[in-house]
Amino acid sequence: MSTGADLRFVEATPNAWFYEYQCYPYGQNEDYDVYGPFSSEDAARDHCDDNHANAGGSYTLPHEGTDHKLSGKPQSPRRRRRLW
Repeated sequence: MSTGADLRFVEATPNAWFYEYQCYPYGQNEDYDVYGPFSSEDAARDHCDDNHANAGGSYTLPHEGTDHKLSGKPQSPRRRRRLW
């Protein structure tokens, strides 16, 4: 089962990856929690998988070809206790 949250993996600068996880209530809230930086997309995905419920899908925005700005101030990528 998934949450239905919007999840984006963003390479803000070369080799600096972040992910944006939509705040609850999913699909109705335009706010995102931002985590990073990570050295690779895989590292960002691993952190997301270890610390958040399954969003159900995601998309990737590489540095080249996008002008996406992060949705907020990034939080430090540390492990936290699962809340579910």
